[in-house]
Amino acid sequence: MKHMTLFTLVLVLSGMVRAQTPDWVAGKSGTYPDQYYITGVGSGDTRNEAENQARAQIAQVFRIQLNARFSTNKTETLRGTKGEGESLDVTRSRVDVGTTKTLEGSEIADVWQDPQTMEYYALAVLDKEKASSRLAGQIAALDSDLVDLTREADTAATKLGKLRLLASIAGTAARRRDLNSDYSILSGSGQGIPLTGVSADEASSRLSNYCSSQITFDLSADGADSRGAAQVVSDALTEHGFKLNVSNDTLADLSVHLSSHLEPSGTPVGGWYYCRWNVAIRLIDNSRGNIIVSVSRSGRSGQLTVERAKERAQYDLDHAVKALAGDMLKKLLE
Repeated sequence: MKHMTLFTLVLVLSGMVRAQTPDWVAGKSGTYPDQYYITGVGSGDTRNEAENQARAQIAQVFRIQLNARFSTNKTETLRGTKGEGESLDVTRSRVDVGTTKTLEGSEIADVWQDPQTMEYYALAVLDKEKASSRLAGQIAALDSDLVDLTREADTAATKLGKLRLLASIAGTAARRRDLNSDYSILSGSGQGIPLTGVSADEASSRLSNYCSSQITFDLSADGADSRGAAQVVSDALTEHGFKLNVSNDTLADLSVHLSSHLEPSGTPVGGWYYCRWNVAIRLIDNSRGNIIVSVSRSGRSGQLTVERAKERAQYDLDHAVKALAGDMLKKLLE
């Protein structure tokens, strides 16, 4: 009888726990219906972990639908690139930009801790109407910016000024596209706000055409073993659509000067030989003769012999050059 009573008590307590479990833990909330809200449920050992997981669940709604929407473009892109990874990263970053903006309106509506497992559960909610209204305002602001930027680009006095304005137009149009994709998901109709200006694809194409037809670079390098590093910079420029002035018959619009040095040491430290390396890239606007971008890196590479240390340093230097070339182009277009 005693055992029976204890068993009955356990059943009662278990039933009370189940009864007190919020409905949203199972994935559906009566308080926040799907018609008006996007919800996400997360769990974790800590409250913070559960809340982060809940917000991630909301973000996943946008990622799934946007990935499906970009699948056609992704296939076309893969055929024209060197590897699949780059195309997937482009799509992912495009999704994340829009989703981050949309999630600004999400809130943690409730948190519950399971008294038996001590695990935390969190409910994140996003009000569709409020989020849609906020995105519509942001899209309208971007449309206004695009009008102003396009007008400035059409009347730009210098090549460099026009290049930067075209890059700004392309970036703004891409942000507008991303936010509009989120807006179409929130509205439930699958329809975004119609374009009033240039599309993201048109802006990107216009920038690429200008880079290839109007902007020329020349490249010079000094320092021992700088040939490989110079080739890395050359590849970065051509991959972004820029032309290299190989004939030197005319003055290029922009000059890139690469300086790289290796300093191997014949004295071992703890059985290892080290080679210091440094590299610097300067970008010069030839119309004015001033440096517009200057970036540099340095390091020390070690191996078991002097020669291998030097080879490793050259490898590390070339990788640093690739990153610096990307930094240079990013600063150029800012």
